Amino acid sequence: MHRSQAFRRGLMMAIAIAVALGAALVQFRVIEMGRESGSARWQESLDSDHARRTPAVQGPLSGLSIAVLVGHWSEPDAVQDIGAVCETAGKVTHTELQANQGVADIVIPRLEELGARVTRLYERDARLNGLSVNLALSLHADSCIDATGYKAANLSTSLTREAEEDFIACLRHWYEHHTGLPWHAYSITHDMTEYHMHAKVAGHTPSVILEMGFMGGDQELLYERPEVIADGVVDSIRCFLTPTDMPPLPEPSS
Repeated sequence: MHRSQAFRRGLMMAIAIAVALGAALVQFRVIEMGRESGSARWQESLDSDHARRTPAVQGPLSGLSIAVLVGHWSEPDAVQDIGAVCETAGKVTHTELQANQGVADIVIPRLEELGARVTRLYERDARLNGLSVNLALSLHADSCIDATGYKAANLSTSLTREAEEDFIACLRHWYEHHTGLPWHAYSITHDMTEYHMHAKVAGHTPSVILEMGFMGGDQELLYERPEVIADGVVDSIRCFLTPTDMPPLPEPSS
């Protein structure tokens, strides 16, 4: 009788120990699975963040960042601004905003195709404050008068004045080459040299405003052939940021 009770007691203890060990093993595996899952989620987060930071396209502008401010483009909840206008019989036929957006819509994807990280900005975009990029460029069109030509300006006291003047020199070559427009220096105004973007971006960010042409005399080019203007803008940016990647300018025709 005593032997039978001792045997049953020993058997029950063995079963209890086995159950306890099994539970411990299950708990350990659950903890390990949790660690693996957490590690996987953490790695997925890193991979996702890396994907967002890495341009999908590798090209001559890879690793470079550019901000394109679309002149007079306003945020949806802000007072809307269309810039200068052309009118016929009291009716608005063309707006500056249309010209600025039309060119930006071509320039930005082309720069991205070359590998650049491009930020499209509103006229009064809060992201301008302290903006750190390789180039900040604001696109505008000039008033609706019977004149032709383009112009560009930077802040006269800019810390990056030399770089900005290098970019303007690229415009003088490549923008003129593509568009055929003359440099209209005498109409550069205080509003351009003291343009608000110049004072808002980080001190090491080159900042230039470009008046792409006159809405009157250059209307056909601005509104019907914006891809030509975009060619000039993109090649000017490439000339500035990757000068060794640019081919020599064609010889002028005689």
